[in-house]
Amino acid sequence: MASPWNRQANTAVKLTAELLDIAVGSEEKPVRESGIFVGGHGDWEGTADGGTIDVTTLRTGEVHTDGGIMPGTPDLISGGVFVITGANVEKVDSVGRVTTYGQNDMVLDNWGNVGTWTASEQVASHGPSGIAFRQLRRHRRARRAGPDPDDGQGCARVQPV
Repeated sequence: MASPWNRQANTAVKLTAELLDIAVGSEEKPVRESGIFVGGHGDWEGTADGGTIDVTTLRTGEVHTDGGIMPGTPDLISGGVFVITGANVEKVDSVGRVTTYGQNDMVLDNWGNVGTWTASEQVASHGPSGIAFRQLRRHRRARRAGPDPDDGQGCARVQPV
C-alpha cells in the first residue's frame, strides 16, 4: 500500500506533495488492503481535526487490490485509490487500469477534497458490494463514463473517457 497519511493531531502539521506514477499490485498478485491511500488526521465521518496533506497532482499507474474483507462485514471498506478526510488534492489522474477484487472494495473513492479526478483507463470492481466510483465529499469535476454491469455480485465498471 502506498499511503501518504498525515496522522498528526496538531492542526499546524501540514504536508505537501506531488505523487506521480504510483502503481500497486498486479492482476496475478493484487495488493492486500487499500492500494493508494492519501489522507490527513480526522474521523470517518469526514471531519478533519488535525494535520492535513495538500497534493498538487496524484497520478496513478495500474492498481490491483483485494481488501480481504470478510463477506457479511457491513462496516469496513477498502479502496483502490482512496482520498480521505484531511486530504486536499488538486488533480487526480488515474492513467492506469484500477481494479479491485474483494468484498466492499471501492475502486476510486473520495472522502477528502478533490478538484478534478480523471480516469482514462478501465476502472472495475469484481467483488461483492464493490463500487467503481464513490464521492462522499467536495469534488469539482470527475471525468468518466457511466457505470456498466461487471461480473461480480453488486458490482459496477466504468469505461475510459
